[in-house]
Amino acid sequence: MSMSAQALDQRRRPILRWLWVFAVLAVVSVAAATRWIRQPLPAPVVALTLNGFRTTSSNSYAIIAMTNLGPTRVYLRGDSWQLEFETEDGRATNRSYFRVSLPYPYEQSEGRDFLVALHAGANRWRVVGWYEWMDHRDPELEAVEWLERHLKEGALRRAVEWALSPFLDGRPEQFELYGSVATPWFSDLPPASAPQ
Repeated sequence: MSMSAQALDQRRRPILRWLWVFAVLAVVSVAAATRWIRQPLPAPVVALTLNGFRTTSSNSYAIIAMTNLGPTRVYLRGDSWQLEFETEDGRATNRSYFRVSLPYPYEQSEGRDFLVALHAGANRWRVVGWYEWMDHRDPELEAVEWLERHLKEGALRRAVEWALSPFLDGRPEQFELYGSVATPWFSDLPPASAPQ
């Protein structure tokens, strides 16, 4: 082997060694990311509480707060709520469905208060809420949420969203699991919603 060939071979060896290192790191990184994505998420711990009443000239509202103690995020859609109330005879349970105005397609519910219109003929009442959650991570959804948390509306955020748009559709195809939570039955009513 000539001197020039030996010199060329000596120059190639470090390059090939680094290429092997990068290949191994890439395989390990992909395997770790795949395992992280597929790792099951624990069920959320969700509670509804009554934080008081708000009365207007035409109606009375219960102020309901949804608290998610984690560790997994929950999501609501506009048809996620139901008011159940019993009439004064206490025999039949009537159900009144109501909607909450939330931005499409999904909205995180932690730390949000909701006004629930109380039925004038109710004797006892409670609120039932449904939520959706993922039992595994969704990289697209998490990327969109990260952008919403860390970048304010403006040119930079629009540019980043445009650059990522081929890879992100902004929402999961479908949520894996659904849950529900209810307040206890309440008999206390504000004056305007007391039975007539």
